[in-house]
Amino acid sequence: MEENGEARQPTSAQAAGIEEAEELEATKRLKICPRTVLGSLGHLRINKDRIQPIESKPESTTGGTADVEAAILSSAQSSNSSESDGMDYVAVKKLRLDQEDNYDRALAPFAHEVNLLNDLSHGNVVKIIGFVEDVEKGVAWMVFSWERNGNLREFVRSANWELPERVSLIYDVSEGLRYLHGRNPPICHGDMKSLNILVNSENRAVITDFGSARPVDTTPEPTVRSLNTTRGTEPPTRAPETETLKAEVSSSGESITMTGPTWTVRWAAPELLTGDSPGLASDIWALGWICWEAVTGNFPFADLQKDVAVIVCIVRGDLPAVKNNDELKQIAALCSLMGECWRLDAKKRPTAARCQQAVSFMDQTAPSRREGNNLATTRSSGLLYSLGWIQLRNDMIPEAREYFRQALEVSKSVGDERGRAKTLKALGDVCYQRSEYSEAEEFYIQAGSIYSQIEDHLGIAYSFYHLGEVHRMRSEYSKAEESYIQAKDFFTRIGDRHGFSHSVKGLGDVYYMRREYSKAEESYSQALDIFSQIGDQLSLAQSVLRLGEVYRMQDKYFKAENSYTQARDIFSQIGDQLGFAQSIKHLGDIFQTRGEYFKAKEIYMQARDIYAQIGNQLCFAWSVKSLGDLYRTRGEFSEAEESYIQARDIFVQVGNQLGFAQSAVSLGELHCARNEYSRAKDSYIDSCNVYSRMGDQLGFARSLRSLGEVYRMQSEHSKAEEVTIKARDIFSQIGDQLGLARSLKGLGEVYRMQHQYSKAEAMFIQARDIFSEIGDQLGFAQSVDSLGDVYRGTPDEYSKAKESYIQARDIFSQIGDKGGLAQSLKSLGEVYRVQNEYSQAEELYLQARDIFSQIGNQLGFAQSVQSLGGVYCMRGEYTQAEESYIQAGNIYSQIDDQLSFAQSVESLGEMYRMQEEYSKAEQSYTQSRDIFSGIGDKIGFANSVQGLGHVHSARGEYPEAEESYLEAQEIYRQVGEMRVLADVLWNRGRVQFQQGQYGEAEGLIGEASTIYGELGLEQDVADSNEFLAQIHRLIERGQDRERMYRSRFLRRALWWGGSAFALFWILPSELPFSTLYI
Repeated sequence: MEENGEARQPTSAQAAGIEEAEELEATKRLKICPRTVLGSLGHLRINKDRIQPIESKPESTTGGTADVEAAILSSAQSSNSSESDGMDYVAVKKLRLDQEDNYDRALAPFAHEVNLLNDLSHGNVVKIIGFVEDVEKGVAWMVFSWERNGNLREFVRSANWELPERVSLIYDVSEGLRYLHGRNPPICHGDMKSLNILVNSENRAVITDFGSARPVDTTPEPTVRSLNTTRGTEPPTRAPETETLKAEVSSSGESITMTGPTWTVRWAAPELLTGDSPGLASDIWALGWICWEAVTGNFPFADLQKDVAVIVCIVRGDLPAVKNNDELKQIAALCSLMGECWRLDAKKRPTAARCQQAVSFMDQTAPSRREGNNLATTRSSGLLYSLGWIQLRNDMIPEAREYFRQALEVSKSVGDERGRAKTLKALGDVCYQRSEYSEAEEFYIQAGSIYSQIEDHLGIAYSFYHLGEVHRMRSEYSKAEESYIQAKDFFTRIGDRHGFSHSVKGLGDVYYMRREYSKAEESYSQALDIFSQIGDQLSLAQSVLRLGEVYRMQDKYFKAENSYTQARDIFSQIGDQLGFAQSIKHLGDIFQTRGEYFKAKEIYMQARDIYAQIGNQLCFAWSVKSLGDLYRTRGEFSEAEESYIQARDIFVQVGNQLGFAQSAVSLGELHCARNEYSRAKDSYIDSCNVYSRMGDQLGFARSLRSLGEVYRMQSEHSKAEEVTIKARDIFSQIGDQLGLARSLKGLGEVYRMQHQYSKAEAMFIQARDIFSEIGDQLGFAQSVDSLGDVYRGTPDEYSKAKESYIQARDIFSQIGDKGGLAQSLKSLGEVYRVQNEYSQAEELYLQARDIFSQIGNQLGFAQSVQSLGGVYCMRGEYTQAEESYIQAGNIYSQIDDQLSFAQSVESLGEMYRMQEEYSKAEQSYTQSRDIFSGIGDKIGFANSVQGLGHVHSARGEYPEAEESYLEAQEIYRQVGEMRVLADVLWNRGRVQFQQGQYGEAEGLIGEASTIYGELGLEQDVADSNEFLAQIHRLIERGQDRERMYRSRFLRRALWWGGSAFALFWILPSELPFSTLYI
């Protein structure tokens, strides 16, 4: 192995190339003419006598080509004075000149560096005071201000600095590097490392040591091999080339050959080890290590002693796992930036401007000395503020709130109004993140008031912006729009494009929530254009993501998928794992909408795992909730419930009220799907309470609407109507057309369940028209489908029902909603079944069953199978019917759908009764009755009890039949199910008729007929009248027989016992005739 000085001998061809290159360099240096350059810089020349060493034998810092010593620089007017008034402490960089006759060659690097420094002027770049030059005596000095805090490495190890203070130093370096790389032509520093970063008296970092710096051409540079053809074409002002470092690692990795200088190996980019000259990208690589040093206080590869081992690690890309570092992992954005800086492909590293921008968004404050370096002593409000933000970004809400509270107290005590306003705004952000919107609003208003008093227009603009965020989250869209517009105007006035674009994005969010998709699309597009121009990749990706949401809500799934993919790729490029996970989560939403549940599940799990890896509990909870939604859609209710409960508990832990409320809503929807209405009601009441406390009118209204659905399913129609109307009114007030349409549709369902078909039709038509206006094809199709349900409830309007279902089917097919398509096919089958067109019904049920199977919807599949059982039953194909009912029941049992399982068991009872297998029928009805009772389904319970009444009646068990019918009747009357109430009255009348109790039968059938008439069921009224006519005929016949009987009996009574005895026997005959003859 050849190391360091044992360089390999060059080949003859290489030697010739090197000689030619040296000849060209000599030509360049002559053209530069160092003495001429130094002569033009006479204003910087300093008399050597003005510089006095601090000590007789001054300590010096040794660099690659120079020594740096501390000294005193006296003023030009009093060079011989010993008084300190005209003296400054300075750092003198003394170049070590080679002993050679060619003074121009010796002075060239010195003149180059002085000339370069003279042209630089930036707060984070060292400023040269002057130079001393007497090359004949070996003097070539540069004079700089003495920075008593030393270099960056010394400074960060001098105290236990907080993270925001360390980030402030990184920002200074990135700002200085941005300045250098942004010049024309760009300047490559060439030796970036912590030892070449000084910290001045204001605790700001300053880049120094420009001995290796050089301008960089933007055009490709010729290689050594092309020197013959390009001689004389190089610009004469080009800086002298620095000898390059080269390292070659053997294929086994066990040996290494190094040539060239050994400086800065630990900070050297991989391409430098292969012989490339330093460039802008190698500066960026080194910047990544400066970030590492600033935070950890350690050199690169501090655990490796030999440079050879360091080089092996660099070449192999074996770099520190920054996210495993306790300090670094608190600032995810810095970890990501360092990863970008350390990309092995130099072309893929970020620019200095990109690095500066990324660091500028991180929480930072200038380091401030604390007495005795004790962190328990009072810290600046700026430091406390930045510490609070670090905690907030890591979801450490209580810790963040405490830091902000302390910062507020410090700001008040020192009269720092700007700091006070800034901290009040931060406290508002804490409340906002906890969904405490009223408290957040109060803090933002206080901050805005202070900013207004001190005329801080930027602070005013951001106060309006955050107020807009609060109003938007509370669904106060008009107020939100007004706040965003005010913020946008202030940002425009002060020329802040970043704030302006965020305000425009906020307006896009408002328009999105109001379903004004064209306006939303326009706003997001405008925002992302500006973010792209100013290089804000994070905000650009977020805007693209939101644009995807707009496309998805308009059913433009291809465009939505493209936007999500673009956002995902941007997040991936900038190393934002959070954004990456959010993007793929939205891609999962697309797959779920398309019915591609297996793909969606895979994507959701991937997002969940990323959130777990980066420790983002809040987003982890949201991804778990999305998985719950997927499970619920597929009918996997146990898995869904487990996911919702897990998500809800995490939301409670992190104090996110919005997440808790939405989890409660999802649990309510799950309980509804399982027909656990009491539990669903509790969940929706919980969500109503949370949304009410948060001031979230939209969430409150949605929860009210869902609560109304529960009341409707429990047949508590008056309560359902009351809360749904309340929800409708809120949606109308806040301008949520979608919510309004859904509430109207919900009211339609309430009226339909009460057989108030005219009211129901009116509601569904209103809902349909609103859905049409806002371009919601799904809602439009669902409303049309519901109109079909209304028409199906009226025998005379079956044709309208078919038209509605066919229209809904076609729309569902067009928008790719396979679930809706299958449901409309099934409903269409129901119409054909009630019209006894069993073949058509069977075909439609089979189509629906197959689609439900394709999309993995077990509930829909089982319902279609059950409907097929009804067709087979009506055709007398009882074996197939039994198989269908049992298959459906097994699926319901698997997915834990108790209500549907009970209904399938009840259908089995109906089938057995039709086959006169009364024991089996009784067993089925009893089983379904008990299940309905257990889940609190009153109507199902009453239906099963009525079925038992049918069984008893068929077996001639009239008292038992009467008891069952009477029990069912009371429930139907209680819940307001008038149609079924009329049916059970009719059945009771039939039982009385069968027992010969014609008077009772007449009263019951008459009452049933009255209800049928009120409901507009003319055929049922006609059937009742026919039955009543039959009863009347029998009563007439019975009265004739009764008169004849009385005459005969009176004669016998008089013969037996006289008039008194006859009177005794006549009195009971005043009772109804039916009581004497059974």
